Amino acid sequence: MASTLISSLAVVLPLTLLAPSMSMKISRIDVLGYICNNGTVSNEEAYRRSYQINLDAIRGDMRHVKFGTHEHGDPPERMYVLSQCVSDLSSDECSLCWSRATDLLSQCFPATGGWFHLDGCFVRADNYSFYQEPVSHQDTKICASDKEKSAEFKGLVKEVTKSIVEAAPYSRGFSVAKMGIRDLTVYGLGVCWRTLNDELCKLCLADGALSVTSCLPSKEAGFWCGKCFYMRTSPKKKIKATNNFNESCKLGVGGYGEVFKGTLSDGREIAIKRLHVSGKKPRDEIHNEIDVISRCQHKNLVWKCFASNKMEEMIDKDMGEDTDKQEMKRVMQIGLLCTQESPQLRPTMSKVIQMVSSTDIVLPTPTKPPFLHDSM
Repeated sequence: MASTLISSLAVVLPLTLLAPSMSMKISRIDVLGYICNNGTVSNEEAYRRSYQINLDAIRGDMRHVKFGTHEHGDPPERMYVLSQCVSDLSSDECSLCWSRATDLLSQCFPATGGWFHLDGCFVRADNYSFYQEPVSHQDTKICASDKEKSAEFKGLVKEVTKSIVEAAPYSRGFSVAKMGIRDLTVYGLGVCWRTLNDELCKLCLADGALSVTSCLPSKEAGFWCGKCFYMRTSPKKKIKATNNFNESCKLGVGGYGEVFKGTLSDGREIAIKRLHVSGKKPRDEIHNEIDVISRCQHKNLVWKCFASNKMEEMIDKDMGEDTDKQEMKRVMQIGLLCTQESPQLRPTMSKVIQMVSSTDIVLPTPTKPPFLHDSM
């Protein structure tokens, strides 16, 4: 099990785990939506400096309480920044998501600001105090192209949205809901930013729920207002992407499951891992291993070992002397290629499969992954 899990994580493909009582997950640093303001500032250098000062001021809060606000500078170019992570993220996951979101937002300048919604976090910057706005002109709706026209689906979406709008304002601004009929299940999530009181949170989510239901019969929809977002999905999309886990899509088999190649409706290629777990012991082993890996003290551990020519330190010693260490190091190098800071440099899913399948392909030297401190 150790070798399977480590190699899967090292490649850093978007993995979805399917198992009894385990819901589907997507990468928490996927960009769901963004906006850069139309207006610009006269002193970009000073504005960027204020941005960095604000980030430095809330960095610790983001790690410890997953939320932060700060402002710096002189009007009319005083900058206000708000950031928040979804509450189910760990401190490390929140820091990772926040680092990516703030890096992306910095590309908006010299605009007066903008916002980025990632799957696990949100950041907004602007030249006025927007903290108490439940709705704004920047509110955005996205409807997926896949359709589900049944009356049952429409009813489930309305029940899920109603549940979230009623629960989130009185549950620290966070609520999830799941409802299903036969083989049809609808998931929803709502988050309010902590600067909103209960009534403003409810107003924001109610507005978002109306927008999401207006997307019907789309299978997926998202709505983002100034300080909250509402999203609902159906996991059938991932299953459909693999042609219902057809054997022709299978990439490999591990200790507790299989990995399948899939293609989403927008053309993105993904890898989905379906777990076959029965009994308490295998399930505990999987959970324990995930827990051990998640507690690694350095989020760029593979890069650190690669840069210092110590890749073998990453190989599990319990794998035995027969382990092909060169192959393991190759897999880790491919993982680093997939996590390079520039998306243009990252290989496509098809290219990754070629690199994993053939040792004749010479691997390029990966550049640094994002979120590295300058001292590393």
